[in-house]
Amino acid sequence: MDKVFPIFNMQEKKEGWGEDSNPILYTNNDTVLTGVFDGMGGAGGAECESDFSHDGIHMTKAYVGSRIVRDAIEKAIQENPTLLFFQHLSEELESIIACRYTEEKKKYPAKSKAGLRSSLIKEYPTTLAMTCVNQTAKGYEIKSLWAGDSRNYLWKKEGLFQISIDDLKGNLDPMQNLREDAPMSNCIQADAPFRINYRDIILEAKEKFIVISATDGCFGYYPSPMDFEKVLAETLEMSNSIQDFKECLTSKFAVVTADDFSFAIAAIGFKDFTDMKKSLSPSNRKVKEYFNKRNYYEGKLKKFEEKIEHLKKGVNQEMMALWPEYKDSYLKFMESYERR
Repeated sequence: MDKVFPIFNMQEKKEGWGEDSNPILYTNNDTVLTGVFDGMGGAGGAECESDFSHDGIHMTKAYVGSRIVRDAIEKAIQENPTLLFFQHLSEELESIIACRYTEEKKKYPAKSKAGLRSSLIKEYPTTLAMTCVNQTAKGYEIKSLWAGDSRNYLWKKEGLFQISIDDLKGNLDPMQNLREDAPMSNCIQADAPFRINYRDIILEAKEKFIVISATDGCFGYYPSPMDFEKVLAETLEMSNSIQDFKECLTSKFAVVTADDFSFAIAAIGFKDFTDMKKSLSPSNRKVKEYFNKRNYYEGKLKKFEEKIEHLKKGVNQEMMALWPEYKDSYLKFMESYERR
């Protein structure tokens, strides 16, 4: 594998309780793997016993689910690195995860509860987004694998490309989902069938590119997919090293998100960080044009908002100026102590 620059991080909204697991970023001579896992708190909010308990405190099944799935995959790859070259990698991963769920339920059997069980409740639910990049004599083979609404991206000089499709009810596109927040139609879980989707992408050997796996805490709180690309490009531009880039991205995401977030990024084919910046900047020309126009309209809107605020202030001042005089007449039939 050509030189790889790895960048990964996870940040919890509440330290020690985040339902994102640590990301995976695995490299060897011919392969790079990125992966993120986001436990689904709404569906997996029930607490359970597990090896991930803190000081005997039970964690949620969403918390445990993201971690057992991540660890099962990492362990399988460490034991058999050739797994990443399997043609039917998604099916292999489905089998590995199902076996790990069986082990977990055997070790920590669920306590039966009387009553009906909601269909919204799931056992150890988590999303999954992974990319597997294999270098061959002809170029690069990229496998994009996912379940749920965590995403994979490919970033090249031409711009940012989403290479996974959110598993959502209603078949919404990424912009629509930012506005409607549709429920998921598929996720990794222990008590119902699930699928790991996949897509194969081929790049030429001369390509320089970045693959990104990210949970929705990274991209889901921006007003558009274009904003996410802008943040990536601007953060790269202002950074002077891989460590800078990681820290700047983490800071940018933390400002806007209301969720845990995690990302795993592998930059491939670049000579050094300077080459990466040069190759990926400036960002997509159409995106730049869009933000120039948006900035124009937002500037106009700000002036209107300032004018409206000034007029509101004037209205309030006139109202409060009249009130003392009006009050004397208005409360004429009140006793003095009742007028306050």
